[in-house]
Amino acid sequence: MSGKRINFLVVLVFILSLPVGVANAQVFSDVEEDFWAYESIEWANSEGIINGYEDGTFEPNETFTEAQFASILMEYFDMSEETPSDGNHWAQGIYDSLGNHDLPLQGYTNDSEKNSAINRGTLARVIAATQDHDDDIHSAVDFMYENNISSGRDGEQTYEAYGVSETLTRAQAAVFFSNLEDSGLTVIRDEGTEDESTTDEENVQEEMAEETNETENNDENNNNEDIGTRNNPLSHGQTAEIQDTDLLSGKVHYSMTLIESVSGEDAEDMVMEANPYNSTTEANKEYILAKFKVKLHEVTDAPFNVNGQQFDVISEGGSSYEDFVSVAGLEPNFGSDLYNGGETEGWVAFVVDKDDNKPLAKYNEAWFDLRDSE
Repeated sequence: MSGKRINFLVVLVFILSLPVGVANAQVFSDVEEDFWAYESIEWANSEGIINGYEDGTFEPNETFTEAQFASILMEYFDMSEETPSDGNHWAQGIYDSLGNHDLPLQGYTNDSEKNSAINRGTLARVIAATQDHDDDIHSAVDFMYENNISSGRDGEQTYEAYGVSETLTRAQAAVFFSNLEDSGLTVIRDEGTEDESTTDEENVQEEMAEETNETENNDENNNNEDIGTRNNPLSHGQTAEIQDTDLLSGKVHYSMTLIESVSGEDAEDMVMEANPYNSTTEANKEYILAKFKVKLHEVTDAPFNVNGQQFDVISEGGSSYEDFVSVAGLEPNFGSDLYNGGETEGWVAFVVDKDDNKPLAKYNEAWFDLRDSE
């Protein structure tokens, strides 16, 4: 037997002795190959965007702080960290760099915000802003869908299905950034600039797509932007995202949901059980008790106060009812001072005409149908 043939057999035996599947070996002990975000996690780790821990785990369901998310942005967009302007926080230089692009983060000068958990809504707003897109929360969620960065929950691409208030997990972040790269969005586009890789033909296609989307949105009465208006009020279980400037609290972003409402004899019974000295209604009137939930996402100058006196109540015919009805003893009562991440829920009492088929409650610019579930 020749020397070449012996060497060939030795190599062949060595190859056959290698374990099957070494190339596809599982990298993290807590991320199985059938895990829904497995490929994205592998990609994020290989690119050095989201790394695992020294013990060999990835902790896919662990949440992010805003500072950690800011660090991932820097890594993904291959940016250089600036020398920190002030403070001792480890991410201050990162924030100083991102501040040059006017991204909607809260921790630029607030270490508490840096260390707070980030939600999916903030991620959507920041990602949209990196591409010189409107970072209004509704527009940002649309941007995530239109660019295949998010597929929605169970494939349902609606504002509610995105889950703006839910905290962002490491697995979700890996998927979002992986999809971001697949969509070719790898460069921050500041206002008035264009990605050099964008061709004229792509610009024309993008403009045509925007015109088509605008036309479709104008033709739909129940699109996301119209929900919560007087003509299309929010139903029970639907959430309004409200961004405003409050005289005392500055810029504020919060969500409000009408959980349930009770009217007629049931509402009257609840009022009298709460306190027998509460007033009964006139013959042609009735109570409507509505339970609202509010979650505060961002506020410039905490605390932010919410209470039942801030509601307006409008009849089906367009006239205003008495703005606030005092009912003692209802528990939980609606009203609280909120700080970032805080939430509250409770009952608000209204008195309306019995024959009013569609009384509406208005809080700030959000309208709610008080009889939706009846």
